[in-house]
Amino acid sequence: MGADTEVLIVGAGPVGLTLAIDLGQKGVRCTLIERKEAPQFLPKMERCNARTMEIFRRMGLAGKIRAAGLSNHNVAQLTAAEALAIKYGKRIIPAFGGEMPVLPPGVNPSRYEHWAFDVVQFYPNAVFLFGSNWHIEIFFGPIDVDHTEVVQDLYYYRPKNAGERLSHQFFLSRGRQVFLEDMNTLEAQHGVLSSGVLSHLQLSQQEMSLMHHYKVSREMLDE
Repeated sequence: MGADTEVLIVGAGPVGLTLAIDLGQKGVRCTLIERKEAPQFLPKMERCNARTMEIFRRMGLAGKIRAAGLSNHNVAQLTAAEALAIKYGKRIIPAFGGEMPVLPPGVNPSRYEHWAFDVVQFYPNAVFLFGSNWHIEIFFGPIDVDHTEVVQDLYYYRPKNAGERLSHQFFLSRGRQVFLEDMNTLEAQHGVLSSGVLSHLQLSQQEMSLMHHYKVSREMLDE
C-alpha cells in the first residue's frame, strides 16, 4: 500500500468494489484489500434494487449491469432445483404464481395481484411473510446493545410423499440462505455505526414506508 493512499477499503465485495470505482472516478486515491483469493461460491449479492441502480446510473454503469443480468423475458425463468421442487411438490417458489384461491379469505381479501409487496411487519419485533402454501414468522428479541436474538419459524403444508418432502427441503435451504444474507446486512450496519465511521444511516423507501405503517397502526390503536 502506497503512502499516498487516501482511503483504505477492506473487503472486495459488491459494496467495496463499487466504492473503489466511485472514489476512483472522483479522483480519490484508494487501496482495496481482500482476504479471500477468489470469489466465494455463493455470492452475498444476487440482485440490485432501485437505490443501487440509481448509484450505478450515476457512475455510468447501469447499462453494463443490466446487460449482465437476465433479460426481461427470462426474469421468471426457474432454475433446475426450483423446477424439481415445483414439479414434485406444491408451488412454494416462486412465492406467488397467481394461486389466489389457496390463500385464506382473510389474507388479501381483495385478491390484489401485488399484495405481497406491501409492508407485512405489524409490530416492532415481529415480521410475517406469506407465500404460496407457506408463511414465515420472524421475531426479534433485543438482548443488549450489541446482541439480538432472532427466531424464524417456517410453516408449510404437510408433505404426503417424497416429492413434496424434497420441495420442503429446497425451500428450507433457500430460505436459510436468504435469511443469512439479510442478517449479514444488519450486522454490517451495526458494525459501521458502533465503530463511529458513520453516525447515522439514510433510510430506504421501504423503511420510510414501514415508519408510515407504524404511524397508521398507532392511530388505529388510539381510536
